[in-house]
This record gives sequence, C-alpha cells and structure tokens, in this order.
Amino acid sequence: MIFNSKEEIIVGFGALETRETHGWVWKASRSKDMLSTLEGRVTNLEEFMSGMKENIKIVEGRTTKLDSRKDLLKE
Repeated sequence: MIFNSKEEIIVGFGALETRETHGWVWKASRSKDMLSTLEGRVTNLEEFMSGMKENIKIVEGRTTKLDSRKDLLKE
C-alpha cells in the first residue's frame, strides 16, 4: 500500500520546505531501522555465545579434573 504524505525538510539556512513523500520512502527507512536493530541483536548474541563457549571450556576442564580425582580415590 502506497500513501502520500507531506514532510517538512530543512533547506539552506534553516528554512523549512514542505515536500510530498510516498509510503515506500517511509517503509525503506523503517526497514533500515529494523535491520540496524537486528544487526545489534545479532552482535549481542554472538558476544554472549562467545562467553558461553568459554564457560563451557572451563566447566569441561573442571569436569576432567574431577574425573581424574575420582579415579585416584578408587585406587
């Protein structure tokens, strides 16, 4: 759905000019905002996952140490 609207823009030395815009301009702008938001969320998720991978390595190392101590106690 395309709709027409009026938009005020600043031209020259602060003078306002009114121009007609179409809905697709608004939709493109909104899509860019959504894309930017999603990119930020992906970055946050990637950082979180990186931290989780480090935590898993630490836990696995401790589990391995615990298993070796159990073996020593059995002997």
